[in-house]
Order: sequence, then C-alpha cells, then structure tokens
Amino acid sequence: MKRALVATVTAAVRLRMAEGWHIYWRHPGDEVGLKTRVDWTLPSGVTAGAIQWPAPEKTTEKEFDTLTYSGTVVLLVPIAIPASHPPGPLALKAKVRWLECHEECVPGSASVETSISVGSTVEASTHAAEIQAARQ
Repeated sequence: MKRALVATVTAAVRLRMAEGWHIYWRHPGDEVGLKTRVDWTLPSGVTAGAIQWPAPEKTTEKEFDTLTYSGTVVLLVPIAIPASHPPGPLALKAKVRWLECHEECVPGSASVETSISVGSTVEASTHAAEIQAARQ
C-alpha cells in the first residue's frame, strides 16, 4: 500500500496576556482552569496535528496548584498538506478559546486566519525566527 506524500508546515498561535493575567496549559492543574483550545477550519485533506505545548509555569491560586502561561506564549501546531493539494494560496483558519485569569477569570476567544502558498519551492515565513524560538 502506497502512502500519499505529505508536506508539514508549522502554524503558530501567539497569545499575549496583560501583566498579572494568565491562561492555562493542556492540564490546568488541581480542579481549576480550562485548557486553551484551537479548533481548525481547514480545506479538505489538510489536517492539524496536536498542539505542541511549551513548558508551563507552576503557580498556586488560592490553595490549588496550577499550570499556566503569563506574558506571551506561542503554541505550535503541525499542519499536514497532502501532495495532491493544488498549488496556490491555502487558508488556515482557527477559532482560539481560552480562560484568562487574574483575580477573576474571563473566557476569551478569537478567530484567526493566515494564508500560505503551496508550491514547489520552500520559503521561510517572516515569523520563522519566532517559531524556532518557540520550539526551544
């Protein structure tokens, strides 16, 4: 059985919190918080892999230990594009949802979108340095 060739690109979702505020890791901690979600809307055959979560910060909220991010966090997601996808622009769209907390928690959401160009040449994104830094 032959497998179809697939190219993988890395999408980055950057979240910035105001000073003193935080969002949660994939496993928020002891009975508090909700993980950040990224729900993709992609063309047929294009698939998003699991979020590559950076190491979280361990904090204590009231009497609970939590795993959080503050400041800026970049979540990386591999996007698989089948070799059969036609050349040209490819829209990557997602709905991002999070719970942002300080002394109280506020649910947040945003629709994000970018476009990449599918073709026979490989070009680095203008955000390549930020994506590489997030990998480390």
